This record gives sequence, structure tokens and C-alpha cells, in this order.
Amino acid sequence: MLKLKLANEVRIASRTIIHNFSRYLALVLLTLFSFAIALSSLAIMNGMLYSMREKARVYYGGDLQFIGGNGSLNIYNSEELTSRLEKILASHISIRSRIDYGADYDKILFFEGNSVPIRIIKGLDFAVNHDLFQYFNFLSGSFYEVEKDNGILISSAIAEKLQVKVGDSLTLYLDNFQRKIDTTQVVIKGIFLDTSLFGMYSVYMDLENLRNTINAPKDYINRIGLYFPKGKEPSRFEIENIQKLLENEFGIEHIHPLSNDKDDFYAAMYKTKSRPYYALIPLDANLKDLRQIIEAMKIIIYGLSALLIIIVMIGISSTYRVIIAKRVREIGIYVSQGFSDRRIALIFLSEVIFIIITGFLAGILSAFAIIYFVSSLDFSSIPAFDLFLSNGSLLSRYSFIHTLVIFSSVFVTTLVSVLFTIRKAIQIDPAKALSNPE
Repeated sequence: MLKLKLANEVRIASRTIIHNFSRYLALVLLTLFSFAIALSSLAIMNGMLYSMREKARVYYGGDLQFIGGNGSLNIYNSEELTSRLEKILASHISIRSRIDYGADYDKILFFEGNSVPIRIIKGLDFAVNHDLFQYFNFLSGSFYEVEKDNGILISSAIAEKLQVKVGDSLTLYLDNFQRKIDTTQVVIKGIFLDTSLFGMYSVYMDLENLRNTINAPKDYINRIGLYFPKGKEPSRFEIENIQKLLENEFGIEHIHPLSNDKDDFYAAMYKTKSRPYYALIPLDANLKDLRQIIEAMKIIIYGLSALLIIIVMIGISSTYRVIIAKRVREIGIYVSQGFSDRRIALIFLSEVIFIIITGFLAGILSAFAIIYFVSSLDFSSIPAFDLFLSNGSLLSRYSFIHTLVIFSSVFVTTLVSVLFTIRKAIQIDPAKALSNPE
């Protein structure tokens, strides 16, 4: 019986909206617009942060980095360490060795009288790291066959300063592993568009070629990257669990306590020259200089979403107050026909729910249209914006949780706000209501 009555009230509400849709059109459009802007903004922000994180995974080497050594960041037994890590870590975690050679500008590329200082050379095994470069925007060439001809990948900024193209042979000047000045010939295999701090003055090279170039021992690396499946960022619980596994495998005295500050580890490592000392470094610890930018982005977008929610709540409640004020006679008819205050309130609440759901569904479709349009644009010409781009465009990462939170917030706050208006409106004298001309 209760279900039947509720169905009747919903039916009355839907007929009222259909027959007087122009009365509710402004509310539907307001709700649609607010949902569309909020959802598309959050999706684009998530996509920007995702693109930045993917670039950081390439630059720093994984979602987690295993680094250390005997008083320095040098690992001379990489095969032994990777074997031990493979034994204790879950099979879905990819373990990849690499060399990050130097974080200063004592490395220089020369071409026909032009020169550019290089901040860092990154040596990777491209056979197992090809998935990392799909978010790079290659202007020419690619990362395939980098191992041939002592190949390298360089940024467009370096290429522009040297006036070079794919296939050109350059001279690389550096201090080798023995701290002796050395030179070698390298060939450009790919030029990528990246003016961000992750790529502007970075060079990528095959791991084995870099070892030979710097005259390093055969089994030498200086970090091991731990990569989780794409899109599955490790949780704090997973990171802490890996930390415990490392402490059990290597001994707690050889593993630095888990920290988001690399400087703590460096200070402790330089004091432990008598024994190997390692640390598990989360990717977020490498992004500490960008945290202010990340937090600022989140504050702006979340603030915008909250503002839009407030606008919807105020817009619907204030506009609906006017609508109800013009329906006094209708309320009187309901009362004269024996409708209880509760049933009348349910009719009006059903109308509001219909407006919110209609605006929400239309807003989702509009958000996808906005996302599709924005993703089709090329933003690669904006200086230093490459950090947030994938192949020159903005990615979007739709979040069901964000959608649910926004919808629930609008739904609950709007219904609560409108309910007070409805309760006040239905507490009128039926005779006066019926005599009202409207």
C-alpha cells in the first residue's frame, strides 16, 4: 500500500513537470551546467596529475625506488639484488635496473660548434621499459632500436639549441666512472617534446651502452625501480608491507626506515661505509618539490566543485521557493482531496529529485563532451606545460568516487534545503489556498 501511494505521488510529480517543463527548465540547465563543469574539471585534473606521475615514473624509475650501497649510491651486484627482490616481491611488481648518471652539468653534447650541457643521462633497458615511453610526445624518431649505434633520446629543447635532427651523430663529453674526462659518439634516435623539469635537459640511453660509455663495471647500477601495473598506484599499506619484506630479507640494520624525505636516507647512508645500506623511496618522496603545485591544483578544483554544489543547492532551493509560492491553489486542492502534509511534501520532493537526476545524467553526458573536446586540443605550444600532457594533449581520468561524492552532496544538501520551504508552504489554510487565484 505504501509503495502504491508513493508511486502515485511520483506519477503526479512527473506529470506536473512534463506539462510545465518550461517552469523547471532553468533549474535543469543550472544543475546540468554545474555537474558538467565539476565532473569535467575533476576528470581533467586527474588526467593531468596522472600524466605528471607517468613522466615521473620514467624520470625517477618506478612507483618505488630501491637505492643504496656502501656509503654511496652505487650498486655493484645488481643481478644478486634483483634476484633477491624477485624472490620476496609479488609477481605483479616489475623489477627494473637502471643508471641515473650525474645530477650536475659536467656532461656536454657537441654538434658542429654548438654545445648544450646535460643535467643527467638515464640508462634503461628499453626492451623491458618500452611501456614507459607511450606518454612521450615524439616530434621525430622513436624509442625503438635505441640500443643500436649508441643511440640516445633527447628533448626538443636540446635539439633546437644544437640544430640537430634524428640520425645526426653528436659528441658526448663527460667525466667517466673513474672521474676522467672522456668523449664518445652518440646518434640521435628520437626527439621528444618536453620542456618540463623531467625532460628538458635529460638524455635517455640504453643501459648497457651507458655502462660502456662511462666505463662502469658490468654489473653496475645505481637504482632499482619497482613498477606496479599501470594505473594502480601502490597504497601506503602495500608500501609498508614491502618495507617489512625488505627488512626481513636484508636485515633491519641494512634497510633505512620508511620515509618520504630522501635527505634523511642520504645522511644515514654516508655514515655506513662499513656495510650495505638501502632504502625504499616512494615516488612521492621524489615529488616533494611539486607538492605545492599538486596541492594548489587540488584546492582550486575541489573548491570549484564545492562552489558549484553550493550554487546548485541555492539555485534550486530559491527558485523552487518561488515556484511553490505560485502553486498555493494547487496545494489547497491537494488538501481538499484529503492529501496529508506528508503526501504533498513527497510530491514536491519527487519533483526536486527528478530535476536533480535529470540534470545529473545530462551533466555526465555534457562532461564527456567537454572532456572529448579538450582532449582533442594540442597544448604542446604552452611553455612548461608538457609536465601535464600526454602526446601534447590533456588526458582525462574519470572517477566514479568523485561522481558519487558530487551527486550525493548536491542531492542531500538540496533536498534538506528544499524540505524547509515545502514544509512551510503546505502549512496553510485550505480555504485561503483555494481562494488564491494562482
